[in-house]
Amino acid sequence: MQHLTRHATGVRRALAAVVAVACLAFVTGCGEEGVEVSEELSSTPGQKFSLVDEDGKPYVVGHGVVLEVPEDWTDYEPEAESIDGSTMEWAVGQPEATLPLPAGLQFSMGVAGKGGQVDSDTGLAQAAKKIAEISPGYELLDEGDADVPGADVAKFLRFKRDLAYGETVVPVEQVTLMIQVDEETSSTIRFIAPEGQWDALMKKSYDSVKVTDG
Repeated sequence: MQHLTRHATGVRRALAAVVAVACLAFVTGCGEEGVEVSEELSSTPGQKFSLVDEDGKPYVVGHGVVLEVPEDWTDYEPEAESIDGSTMEWAVGQPEATLPLPAGLQFSMGVAGKGGQVDSDTGLAQAAKKIAEISPGYELLDEGDADVPGADVAKFLRFKRDLAYGETVVPVEQVTLMIQVDEETSSTIRFIAPEGQWDALMKKSYDSVKVTDG
C-alpha cells in the first residue's frame, strides 16, 4: 500500500508515556472519500477503536481507519481522551512481557474542529518532527508523502531514537504516519519496534492502513 517516498526527491507505561508527550491531532483541508470495506471494518471518525476479526485476520477498526495487525497483538488500556481534549489515545501491540520491548502502535486520533493542518508549514508534520528531534538518540532516516488509500493528505517521518522502558533504554525505530481522516480531522499513528525489527514487525500493518468510508 504505502511506499516510504523520500521528501522532495510496560507497554502501558512505555507507550502511554510517549503518547502523553507526543499526542497531536489537527484539522485538515478537504479530503477524498474513504475506501469501501465491509461494514465490520468501516467506522466513523468519532467511533472508538476495537479489535475485529474478519476471515481469520485481526484488524484495528475505529476513528475512520482500519489496519491489519498480527494475531498475538493485544490492546492495553481503554481508549482515553488526551489532556487537552484534541485527540483520543489508544495503543495495541505485542504481549506486555515481550523483550527487549513489545513492538506496538500508538494512536492519537483527532477530534473534529481542533488543531491545524497536516500539510502546512506550522502543522502536524512540522510539529511531529520537532518532537522527534528532542528524543534521546534521534536520527532521521526518511520523511515525505505517504500513499494511504482514502486519504487526500498523508505524510510520514521515519527515525531512530532511544526509548526508556522500565529500567532499560531500548534503541527503537519509529514511523510516525500523519493522515487526513476526513475534511475536518486528521490523526497520527506511530509504529514503534526495536531497532532492526521494524520491517519484520511493522511493515505489513503500515502497508494495510486505509481511511474508510464510514
